[in-house]
Amino acid sequence: MNIEEWTIEGSRGNPIYGTMHSPNERAKGVVLLAHGFMGYKEYGMFPWLAQQFA
Repeated sequence: MNIEEWTIEGSRGNPIYGTMHSPNERAKGVVLLAHGFMGYKEYGMFPWLAQQFA
């Protein structure tokens, strides 16, 4: 599994952080997993769930 951290600039100049989990073999599709307000990408089930989808 490959894990890549990335950052893009939001509409107001604030950073938007992400992590892409991709399989070593050819991917069959894409799943975008987003947390809600007051959450963060390393919280609870999100890292585990991202790895399961990858």
